[in-house]
Amino acid sequence: RRGLSGDSEPGGSPFHGAEGRIYAGHCGRTGEGKPELTEEVERQLQERRQSGAAAKEAVTQIAKATGLSKKELYRAWIKGN
Repeated sequence: RRGLSGDSEPGGSPFHGAEGRIYAGHCGRTGEGKPELTEEVERQLQERRQSGAAAKEAVTQIAKATGLSKKELYRAWIKGN
């Protein structure tokens, strides 16, 4: 699969946090494959905010990587402020 950066990576589509890559298979998914807002996803939102990323950019990338809705991610972004 190709990541958002265009790099070929194992394990799914990555998105970039402030420190490295997180793979969709490792955050935001329950055992049943349904997306879920986890502490890991919230941490990535916080890292993106602290690194100066715009909300729209961060939310869009994380939504694509995890399958979570942008609405839910925006709520988490606002909650984290």
